[in-house]
Amino acid sequence: REAVGEFVEYYNEFAPSKGVPLLERTHFDSLCASGALVLSRIRNAEHTLVWHAYLHVKSCAVLTHSASLYRGRDKDFQNLAGRANRLHHFKDMLFFKGNACSLYDFGGWYAGTEDQDRLMINRFKEEFGGQKVLQYNAVLNRTWRAKLLKSIRRLV
Repeated sequence: REAVGEFVEYYNEFAPSKGVPLLERTHFDSLCASGALVLSRIRNAEHTLVWHAYLHVKSCAVLTHSASLYRGRDKDFQNLAGRANRLHHFKDMLFFKGNACSLYDFGGWYAGTEDQDRLMINRFKEEFGGQKVLQYNAVLNRTWRAKLLKSIRRLV
């Protein structure tokens, strides 16, 4: 649970630099309690370089969040963070493979042609090999309590 707090804090520091929403700790606490959350990070002596958060269910690991605070830093640090992220994915793949995981999902594919940052991320993912698979992720609110909570979140 301590790692969950560290991850959420780090990610929420990273989020504004990418224009992505902040994370809610309670969501990650729930995933942790269910045993479906796997967190990993790469750090050197002074800094955490990269965090990864995975949803791990049965033989499938899906990267849901990745964060690195390299923007605005000098080129040497940016290069270090980039190499660390590549190593991080490789080590995570080995970890999941060693835990009987047959599917490693990088967490999506950009199908557009305009966003250069996302196209660079696609190229990064391609360098690891593998194949693109069409999947859908959804949350189904089936109980009255889940539907009520969804309505409250929408209002807030």
